[in-house]
Amino acid sequence: MSRKVAILRNYREDLNWSMKLYADQLEEGLADSEWVSHCVSPLGTRFSGSRLSGGSHLDRYATNLWRHPRALEKVDADIYHVVDHGNSNWVDALPEERTVVTCHDLILLKAASGEIPGFDKTPRVATALLRRNLARIKRAKRIICVSQATKADLLKHVEVKEERIRVVYQGIGFSEAEVSEAPGEQIIRERLKLDRPLLLAHVGHNMKYKNLEGIINALAALPRDLRKELIFLKLGNGFTRSQIDLIERNGLTSCVRLGGRLEQSDLIGVYRAANALIFPSFYEGFGWPPLEAMRCGLPVVCSDRGALGEIAGKAARIVDPESAESIAKGIADVLQNKEYRDQLIALGRERAKKFNWKETISKTLEVYEEALVD
Repeated sequence: MSRKVAILRNYREDLNWSMKLYADQLEEGLADSEWVSHCVSPLGTRFSGSRLSGGSHLDRYATNLWRHPRALEKVDADIYHVVDHGNSNWVDALPEERTVVTCHDLILLKAASGEIPGFDKTPRVATALLRRNLARIKRAKRIICVSQATKADLLKHVEVKEERIRVVYQGIGFSEAEVSEAPGEQIIRERLKLDRPLLLAHVGHNMKYKNLEGIINALAALPRDLRKELIFLKLGNGFTRSQIDLIERNGLTSCVRLGGRLEQSDLIGVYRAANALIFPSFYEGFGWPPLEAMRCGLPVVCSDRGALGEIAGKAARIVDPESAESIAKGIADVLQNKEYRDQLIALGRERAKKFNWKETISKTLEVYEEALVD
């Protein structure tokens, strides 16, 4: 007999694509199980914010705190899965004994407590709202954490019973066929106007914990001859004004490019065309880009902060994110030592195989079953 799980999506999914991808993968994976997936978004529309108040902060807060909880009272399911811990307050409107919440990271709380370098201050309203909402997460029957690091952070910053937590790693969304069918290097280079032989990539947004400042300073610390040969391509959000100023002060304008948000096939194409992914974050609750890069045969230079050491293992070049010299040396070693580069590529391909959505769905279904029988 089939059972129904309500996948409770974010409001304005266009503002947080990683949460959308997670919900999409859950929905797709459940289609092959005995569970029936029923996806729910605020007011029944995934992008309803664009038709209300233009997606303002006030509009999103109002939906999170009042509109969506009222709508959830009408949803009928066997299991309710809140895909984003930021919406943990929705547990109040649900049968908590049949509710599961996924916790991805506690970046704001860690930043507010001074645990992440580079944060002079955190947004007061957003941090206060997150604290308020996370106070409800302890009522959920089960909490899925996407890494051991996130579990440790949750236990440290939120009063929650450890026996309710399960660690379920996320998968990588690229199939072997998608990797092999992605645009070739020449197409990508022409499309993005990449006119130097070496390509370094970064995928993600521009918040402090991503440590773009560390990357910029590391580029400036590279030998001049090597720097003249490379392009640093930033994908995702663009640079902040202060990051642009730092690029200009270091004389790096000619070797820095913005690629924006690419379609998946082009993103895979960049991973295949690049020489290294540079990802020295101060914190990650999981960290998709390093695994995506490894799947595509791209060496990774990253930190071991947050979940990155746990996720990357020995398959990446680990650097100190607080040292531009350490990041620069990691970049230079990967670019200039072919034997080392080939070793990282081989290790990365094997590492990436350990993270797949089929396993994620299987473990998530186990959590659902526990929630029903416990």
